[in-house]
Amino acid sequence: MTMNPYELRYSLLRDAKDMLTNRWHQDFEYEMRLSEAEQRKPNSIPHFTAEDIKSLATELYEFVQNNSRSNSPIFGQNFYT
Repeated sequence: MTMNPYELRYSLLRDAKDMLTNRWHQDFEYEMRLSEAEQRKPNSIPHFTAEDIKSLATELYEFVQNNSRSNSPIFGQNFYT
């Protein structure tokens, strides 16, 4: 499926936000469990910013643009030898 530039930007921003949201929830759950085990008040988990989302979206875009199947370090390797 071909995306126009607006759809691509939207998709990358959405994916970056989702990745950061998932990471925040993981960090939050970890802190809750750790604080309970240590019998202390949980520390605040800082939330990501719009700049974090843009930065990750840019990183994802650069990865897609710069890594074709032939350039990827995992393709072309034989893991069974």
